[in-house]
Amino acid sequence: MIFAQLLQYKPQLLTYCIKLSVLLIGITLAISPKLKGADSPKLILIHMDAVSIEVIREEIQAGNLPNIETHFKEQGLLERAITYYPSKTPFIISNIRQAIPSSEGALVGWEIPGFEDEQSYNLVDSFLTMAFSKHRPARANLFYGLPLTNKLNRPALMNTLDLFDDYPVIEFYWYAIDTFGHFYGKEGYLEKLYEFDSAIGAYMSKLDDDINIIIYSDHGMVFGEGIEIESHINELFSDQVKTFSYPSIYLHDLSEIDEVAQSIARETELDFTFYLLDEVSVIGYSEESKLYFDYRDNSIRYRFEGDDPFKYYENGYEGEYLTADEWLLFSAELDYPATPIKVYTYLLNPNSGDIVTSFNNQKFAKTFYSSMGNHGGFSATDVLVPVLVSGPDVDYIGDFEVLWLQELFNEVQDFEFQQNPARDKHYLSSRYNFRRNQTHLTASISPVYRTNFGADLTFDSSGEYSFDTVWGRYDLYRSYLTRLWFGAGIDFRKEDTVGVLSLKHELRIRRFTARTTLDTSGFHRLTFGYRITPHLTAELNNFTGFGFRFSL
Repeated sequence: MIFAQLLQYKPQLLTYCIKLSVLLIGITLAISPKLKGADSPKLILIHMDAVSIEVIREEIQAGNLPNIETHFKEQGLLERAITYYPSKTPFIISNIRQAIPSSEGALVGWEIPGFEDEQSYNLVDSFLTMAFSKHRPARANLFYGLPLTNKLNRPALMNTLDLFDDYPVIEFYWYAIDTFGHFYGKEGYLEKLYEFDSAIGAYMSKLDDDINIIIYSDHGMVFGEGIEIESHINELFSDQVKTFSYPSIYLHDLSEIDEVAQSIARETELDFTFYLLDEVSVIGYSEESKLYFDYRDNSIRYRFEGDDPFKYYENGYEGEYLTADEWLLFSAELDYPATPIKVYTYLLNPNSGDIVTSFNNQKFAKTFYSSMGNHGGFSATDVLVPVLVSGPDVDYIGDFEVLWLQELFNEVQDFEFQQNPARDKHYLSSRYNFRRNQTHLTASISPVYRTNFGADLTFDSSGEYSFDTVWGRYDLYRSYLTRLWFGAGIDFRKEDTVGVLSLKHELRIRRFTARTTLDTSGFHRLTFGYRITPHLTAELNNFTGFGFRFSL
């Protein structure tokens, strides 16, 4: 129907459009091989939130993760990586890229009191700090983890396949597994894990062999008995406890620290409490035991009175001093891997609290957000996580026997993280408006990343042309699905030349694009596009015009 209407208009304009289209297609096909990205190695790093190696093993064995099994199980699955304690998302995400140890990271949880003029964090502070620690296009992944928007994860992930020429390293965060575990329990959690596996299968089928991929999890998820522990502690120990944000307790008076730690371990549902006696000694309590961690020369010794809740001695430990790596090798498959190292290191953090706590792997801290499952402790269910790798530059990581998760980023430090393109694409677009019998031309250049300058021209049926607008735009927001531009310019279309402000929103799903442009003069343009080659897109404008965009 569109083409029938086009034939009603002057043939010279149709001839012009055809010639221009053929020219653009020819130029595009000729230069496409020359416009590939730099030869630097490419990497996509996918954060698979809240999946322990225990779950991966069980679900692979049950046949529920066919794509992870196919692409990673035989070669590329590191099964014994240990994450941070506390296994809290803000702490891990804000520290892991710089491989910051738990003794130094400032953001240790969702809520941190600011004592003695130190910075405090509430939920909003922690959320924003965590969000802005990510590479800019990946920040929107937080919103794709929500129940109403989680289906956007898959198209956003698939879009990254087209971005490796712009970004040598792409970071993607898949939060939905974690969110559904918190809200809906194990059934919802597994449903989202299966969706992740399906998406990974589709992704791997299109990923070039020379592009590296690492999938890691930040922590596990504990299901079982939910305990509203914060209100319980604040009620029972209101005179001693100033603030409790699981797993950290901040006291009014440190002279009572031993009594409070012992009472909490033996009178509440919390299974473990620990505090730093001095720089080289940790005292801990469980219901039936008193525990000791002694530091010397980069090694730690574990002792106990009563029962051994960690079962280290019955598995061959003999009370010797072990380094961090030796503890990890010894205990990676036990219920409480490397706990002496994890607890001691975290207690050295000035924000860690006066007493740190943990549930066992049968209970979790129940909150409004985490009503059906949670994490944050140091049991294997919390901290033993998988790392999946594939690609010529990262395959060797799968051969590691064990790995401290924060050291993963040391292994990939040669990749260009947080690297942005030098500029956005220049483009030239031509579209024929078959209702008005006009041809419109837009030219845009990008001197630097996130900035475009351009002009719009109109050619009438006689071949005369006029400037419509000249403008500049700045990219306010970018995700793997959308981009929002703010612009200012001059509008020549009316008798009086006026300044205008504009917004342009772009939505992209692989080859398909939709752009909406609005400005203060009342102008509106809706454009649908289909990318024919990496540099040539066919476009339909306001359902009244058709043309092509050439970008470089």
